Amino acid sequence: MKTIVKTVCIIMVMIMVAACMGCQAPALEQTEATPPNDTPLTPPIADNTNKLVIGSVSGDGYEQAMAFADANPHIDVTYSHIPAADSTGDALNGDGQYDVLVVDSSLIKAYVESGRFADLSALMPLAEQLEIYPFVLDAATHEGIVRALSWEAQPGMVFYRRSLAKEYFGTDDADVIQSLMSDMDKFGQMAAVVKQKSGGDTYMIDSIDSLIDPFLSVRQQPWLVDGQATVDPLINALFEAGRRFRQNGYEAQLRAWPSQPWHESISDKLTDQHAIPKQVFCYFLSGSMLDSALMPYSGETAGDWACVPGPLPFAVHGCFAGVLNGCDNADNAMDFIRFAALDADTLTNWATGAYADAYPQTDTADTMPLRFVSSRVVAEQIAQAFGDTAQSRFLDGQNVYSAFASAAYGIRLGAWHSYDERVQGVNSDMLSAALETYASGSETLDSALAQLKKHIADTLS
Repeated sequence: MKTIVKTVCIIMVMIMVAACMGCQAPALEQTEATPPNDTPLTPPIADNTNKLVIGSVSGDGYEQAMAFADANPHIDVTYSHIPAADSTGDALNGDGQYDVLVVDSSLIKAYVESGRFADLSALMPLAEQLEIYPFVLDAATHEGIVRALSWEAQPGMVFYRRSLAKEYFGTDDADVIQSLMSDMDKFGQMAAVVKQKSGGDTYMIDSIDSLIDPFLSVRQQPWLVDGQATVDPLINALFEAGRRFRQNGYEAQLRAWPSQPWHESISDKLTDQHAIPKQVFCYFLSGSMLDSALMPYSGETAGDWACVPGPLPFAVHGCFAGVLNGCDNADNAMDFIRFAALDADTLTNWATGAYADAYPQTDTADTMPLRFVSSRVVAEQIAQAFGDTAQSRFLDGQNVYSAFASAAYGIRLGAWHSYDERVQGVNSDMLSAALETYASGSETLDSALAQLKKHIADTLS
């Protein structure tokens, strides 16, 4: 997919990033990936060995690996996709089979906390120059040491219906809507207005489960403190918010995407048991779900959407790359991390689709997915040239890249540990189940939290 629009976007962005970083702009006739320029941000790559072996559990990093190989023909680069079932085996512990490992968020803390990933402190000056978003660094930090980096960031956003905003609040302007929902108290007040003005036919949110990620992102205490099961005060706040929304009828009580009722809700086809049409005002979603969930299933509501940071800054994590301690080609591995995650040209080529064109893996859809970079510097430059894209048309002209950049800067991660997936991950429903018991009124808050603590203690003991 090489449309004229995307080509122009790529050209404009690369010129602007080059100007920002003080490097020479690429030639205007280029529409494909270009090797990084020789700037202070991209020091010469050392030719210490002639090999680099990259393994990816998440399936990400192929384009970066191929671009690195093209930029460094003296290095024999091997990339392979590792089955998730093999992701924690001895083969990945730095015995020489792999030099770089790319993992998703469910594994990053395990590698960082165990010390299997090498210290990346030497790259932090470059991270500071590119202003890597703090929450990306937070995710890969243990005891003050950053041990992995990412080229992507996944800020959470609240996506809302423009037509409903105009009907209930007199405007669909994103700045005004954000000011109305800038904290959870205001968010609850909006929910009351939506219910009152719609006669109960429009819900504020799809499900109280959608509140979990925002609250988890800002909690400060881990699930275990000194070996004891612990519930952060913000989890109490989550339970109170969930009960408020359930008891007041502010949520549609839908099963999460990709359920059929959820699809119906975003396309205005949702009805209750009496066939009465129902609507949902807004959804808490990761940025990637704009492409994977909203746009494919929105139907006639396309163009009736906008997005804002919402009441709580939150993130849904993507992939991370680290250098395995004890690997055979540590210098080249470190250079790859720098190239993939800390080079302005590389980030721009990946985000604008130049690498997707240059290194295609499979047949791709006509619409280029939104790729949001981990660097504030690069993101703001891309935002200035982010024009008429499928995503912006879906959001009725809103510059989605600018919106994501604004949201990402305010996100900081609180407590997050390798065992969190066992408490709150996709394969665990203990947090959601405890929230449900309190929200429905079947348990008191103390009882629901005690139940959660017991589950935590039993699971993590």
